[in-house]
Amino acid sequence: MNTDIKQIQIIVSLLKQFSIRKIVISPGTRHVPLVHIVETDPFFECYSIVDERSAGYFALGLSEASSEPVCITCTSATATCNYMPAMQEAYERHIQLIALTADRARYQRFHGENQCINQVDMFRPFVRYAVDTPDVINKEDYWYCNRCVNEALLELSRPEKGPIQINFLEPLSIIRLSSFTNSEIPPTRKIDRIDAPNWVELNNKLHCYKRILVLCGQYNKSSILNDGLQSFIKRYNAVITFDYFSNVENPSFIQTALFSEIMNSEEVSLLKPDLIISFGTKVYSVLGVKYRGCNIEHWHIDPSGRVYDSIHSLKEIFAVKPEVFFESLQNIQGDELYSDGTYLNLWNKAISRIDPTIHGFSNHYVIRKTLEKLPAHSTVHASVLNAMRLTNYSKIPGETEVMGNICADGIDGALSSFIAQATDFDGLALLVIGDLSYLYDLNASFSSLPDNTRILVVNNYAGGEFHYNISESRINTLNLHIAAGHHTCIGDTIAFSNLSYLSASNDKELDDALSSFYEQSVGPVLLEVFTDANRDGEDLRAFLSKNRKLTKRNKIGVLVKRMLGEKLTVKLKAIVNGYREN
Repeated sequence: MNTDIKQIQIIVSLLKQFSIRKIVISPGTRHVPLVHIVETDPFFECYSIVDERSAGYFALGLSEASSEPVCITCTSATATCNYMPAMQEAYERHIQLIALTADRARYQRFHGENQCINQVDMFRPFVRYAVDTPDVINKEDYWYCNRCVNEALLELSRPEKGPIQINFLEPLSIIRLSSFTNSEIPPTRKIDRIDAPNWVELNNKLHCYKRILVLCGQYNKSSILNDGLQSFIKRYNAVITFDYFSNVENPSFIQTALFSEIMNSEEVSLLKPDLIISFGTKVYSVLGVKYRGCNIEHWHIDPSGRVYDSIHSLKEIFAVKPEVFFESLQNIQGDELYSDGTYLNLWNKAISRIDPTIHGFSNHYVIRKTLEKLPAHSTVHASVLNAMRLTNYSKIPGETEVMGNICADGIDGALSSFIAQATDFDGLALLVIGDLSYLYDLNASFSSLPDNTRILVVNNYAGGEFHYNISESRINTLNLHIAAGHHTCIGDTIAFSNLSYLSASNDKELDDALSSFYEQSVGPVLLEVFTDANRDGEDLRAFLSKNRKLTKRNKIGVLVKRMLGEKLTVKLKAIVNGYREN
């Protein structure tokens, strides 16, 4: 038995894949599609209890007796409230109840619809996990709904067991609610969490993949991890990709922060892997996004076992430290299968086309020159947006640890975070920061900064990111509010701190300042370099444009734009798209 309601298809398919058979059902309307499918499927064991409060306790006893997760499902509104006592009991006693609560459509909440209360997170203090699944209209909705249900069901396997809630929406019509076909429920993706991998089996499985792409995300420097990654690239047909926040280092690894921005569709296809492995709090480069929706199997390594589905194709989570994962594979003996290097050679050839030349004095030029002269064994904190981007587009000396608040990625707090990191670091500590970010966190500089502190402030008197992404040619009032243009010199603020001050406004002055910037000193040093926000944005766009290798289709588009101009090209696209839709 099947229904065209995607939410129900996903829930039923995953219940079966997670081997969850027992369902205690109370009568009602909202959950009819779910109930009729499970009651006609011999896989499920269904029990009918009219009173939801009794049904909750019945399921609790059934779960405790069988040592299996048990579902309870009912219609919307106060029916769901009646599960509360049993859910609280299950929480306290670590019993695996699954509350499948049917709900009205989202837009009906809080507007007087019958049998419509706020069911979202209604059991929040007493469940291990709760999800409010979306109405599935498109591919993105389907991925999100699948991910939500997987996340909830995976919580059942945690050592500290307990109840969960999956809140799902009813269809908008009774016809859909009660329409079924005699086909099978289509399978949906199941995400597995592996707490204790069988390393020999995993090694054999990895050798079945011809192209393995490892995405190294933000992580602290680790020699054990670095050695494990080096062994991995030799043992398997693998490519190790990283950005500087990954803090891994080897000539065979490939820095992809810049290349992931400029690679075209032909290169995406040419370099496409058949397995992606990721680790770290966040992968800074957009390489994973390029392969989103390509149905490439994705494994994520995370000791907490969290669901990190950034590529929309996660299949396995390894709940171990990355060091353990790669070192354990490295220690397998008697394996004579080694990489032939063909996949790595493809990547090296593609990367080699990048032209790193910078023309003109800009924030990109300033950050690159400053990092080129950075002594080895230093630490760098890149503040936000352009500082992070341009740091990753530059060359950093070996044995340098790179940090940044890249997950929330906000303008606030970079200076404070950096000062704390510099205080706890013996070597030279450099902060790369823009004027707005520095001024936002200015109070942090009024304390006594450690002597190893070096701060590069690129001051273009505005939010440089907006001049890159938008530019004054599109919005001529950009500096008024969007880019927050100002006339503040950072040098005027350091009288409140123990910072020494250097400044530069051109390449010669920058060279002169850098000649003493990194020297040992009796106190911390701030170097303020003045650039032009418009020029910074123009130069970065030109740099990326120069390095983008156009496909034949893109070349035609560029030619049309040159002939017609941007405004006419936009109009022509609108006409073509309108014709296609009709």
